[in-house]
Formats: sequence, structure tokens, C-alpha cells
Amino acid sequence: MTTIISKRGRGLHYLQTVSTTLQCMTASFLAAFSVFGIQLYSSAANINILPSISSAACAMHNYEMSLLKQVAPTSPEELFNHSLLGLGGIIALMRTNRYMELKREKAAKGESGPSKRSVKSKPKSVQSLQLRFLPVFWLLRLAFWMSGPYFYQVYASKIFNGEFATQTIISRIFLFGFLSIATLGPLMGRMLDTCGRKKGTLTAALLYTIGALSTTCDTLPMIFAGRAVGGLGTSLLGSAPEAWVVTEAMRGKQGDASYLSETFGIAYSYDPVVAIVSGQISGAVAKQHGPTGPFLFLPAFLVGACLIAMVFWGENKAETNEKQEASKKATVRDGVKIIWQDKKLLMLGAIQSLFEGSMYIFVSQWPPAMAVAVTRAYGEGASVPFGSVFSCFMACCMIGSSIFVSTSKSGIF
Repeated sequence: MTTIISKRGRGLHYLQTVSTTLQCMTASFLAAFSVFGIQLYSSAANINILPSISSAACAMHNYEMSLLKQVAPTSPEELFNHSLLGLGGIIALMRTNRYMELKREKAAKGESGPSKRSVKSKPKSVQSLQLRFLPVFWLLRLAFWMSGPYFYQVYASKIFNGEFATQTIISRIFLFGFLSIATLGPLMGRMLDTCGRKKGTLTAALLYTIGALSTTCDTLPMIFAGRAVGGLGTSLLGSAPEAWVVTEAMRGKQGDASYLSETFGIAYSYDPVVAIVSGQISGAVAKQHGPTGPFLFLPAFLVGACLIAMVFWGENKAETNEKQEASKKATVRDGVKIIWQDKKLLMLGAIQSLFEGSMYIFVSQWPPAMAVAVTRAYGEGASVPFGSVFSCFMACCMIGSSIFVSTSKSGIF
């Protein structure tokens, strides 16, 4: 990890950077305050004394610029690594503040050591289920997030008919995966109920691996086909493991299902951390092997997840009554009718669709926009560290989640 400070010298460098930045801010504030005060005095006394201090102001400005040059990042990679370090510090402060708030709340309630007592009171069956589910979930998410930073770049590097892939072609490749999900997604859900959720998870890893390896192809039909297969894998990755753990909890001992919210809370609270790590891994791999490197490396995490699932997961399928419910063959028209009759569902669906649409537009547009910005700032030949940029995005998501938790607890929203 490029942002981890492992040596004392590196730590002193960052301390020096912070100190120099504070000096710049102080110098700027004092210079502005001094000139403003002199202007007020001059206007009151009808005396023009600013020319006499012009040399001092210039000297102050030159000193300030020299300090800024010392702390300014010299490369895009250094810029985003420093940004990620700063975001990590903010996350640490927010998590510490949240921990102290919980500690004060527990002290106010007169509880001593509730966390230890809650861990001891948790059924062993729940602990076993979490230990079997969470590693598989995080490995699958790690593989999923690794394809994010260089998704645009891996297709932009392709040459079709003697020219690099245009943004239009890349957008069509991007949308083709969602088209496959929309058309074949319902069939994937039925397959999970019929064949089993464990097999569905293994199938998801296989399909996602095929989609990732298809990025090495140079023909457009193969790339579209690989994107379609990868889209189906994405659909299963987001549903099969969760369906498995829900079914296991519902069929477990009495009370196991009540811990489902805790299980999913643990899984998704650390998902941004997994995404940050995946961004750093993607950046390191791409630096050595190009934009296709992360796609060739991510199957290793899928294999690890499959091995754990094959050894520690049992198969579960839909019960007889569940199959009877599924055999009623509810159509898409029936679902639309139900949504249309419920205004709350209609509003929720509209909000979700608008948000997802804007997010996917951003996902497809930020890499070329970032490349233009980096070129303007650092000149031609400067490369964008997409992995570090992606990690910064995920760190901001983590900060946003913390802000949401704090504001919802305080009743602001």
C-alpha cells in the first residue's frame, strides 16, 4: 500500500508537510490582514503608504510561493495518495468520535462492558454462520471492486479498425452488461431457487471470471459477449451469497434470523474498506501490467471465495412452499401493476432509478474527465492513478455513511 507510513522518516516528511502548509496559511492570513489594515489607515489619513511596503509584500509573496512549491504534489499519484491519507485521517477521527459517543451512551445507561457480554451471548451457530459467510462475501466484493478503477481504461486501450475505441463504443459495452442483466436476471433468480444458492455463488464466480478474462480479447463481438457474461456474473454476485446466508439463518436454530441485520451490517460496514484496498491493489497491478492487469488478477480472489464456499458451505434450495409460490409465474406486468398501485413504492422506485442513472453516468464519465484534468495540471504524458482515485471515491463514500449515521442518530434528517 503506497499510502501506509511504515518508516519514521516518511512520517517526519508528512509532519513537515503539515507544518509547512500551516506556515503558508499563516503567512497568507497575516499578509492579507496587514494590507487591509494599511489600506484603512491610508484612507483615513489620506496617506498613500502602500508603495512603500510593496517590496515587503513581494518578499512575503515570494516566500509564500516557495513554501507552496515544497508541499505541492509533483505527480498525480502523489496528489491522490496524499488525498487518500487525508481522507483516512478524517475517517479515523469520525470513527473515534462515534466510538466515544457510544461509550458515553453506554455509561449513561449504567452498562458496563456490554460489548463483551453481547459477544458471549451470541449463539455459536450465528458466530459460525458469520465466519463462513463474511470471508466469502468480502473476497467476492474485492474481486468486484477491482474491476472498477480501470473499467473505462481497459476498453479505451483497444484498437478497432485501426483506431482506438471511442467513448460511444465504450458506453455501448458498458450498457450491454446491464442489458444482459435486465433480460436474463429473472431467470438467474429462478435458477438460484432450483439449483441452490451455493451453486449459484460458484456459478457467479465462474461467469465473472469469464467476463474479466474477456478484456484480453481484441475483437468487438467477443468483448460484447464477455461483457454480457460478466453482467450475469455481477447479478449473481449481488444476490446468491446473500440468499444463501438468509436461508441458512432462517433454517437455523430459533433466534438465528434475528442476527441477520447484524450480519449484513458487519458485511457492508467494511465493504468500503474492501473497496479502498481493491483500488490500491488495482493501481499497483496496473502499474506493472497495464489496464488489463487487474482483470487478470481478480480471479485469484474469486477462486479463494469458491474454495471457502465449497468446503464450509452447505447447499440450500427453495422449500416446497417457496417453489409453489414461484410456480405461480408472476409476470413483469403484475409487478408493475403492484408498484403503480402503491405510491410509496412508485416514489421509491423513481428515486432509486434517478439516483442509479446519475451514478452510472458518473461511473462512465469520470475516467476521461480525470485524464483531461490531470493533463492540464501536469502536462502531456502525465498518467492518472485510477486505483488511487477510486480509493479516494470509496473513502468519501465511507465518510458519507458516517455522516448519515451521525445525522440520523441526532435527528437532523
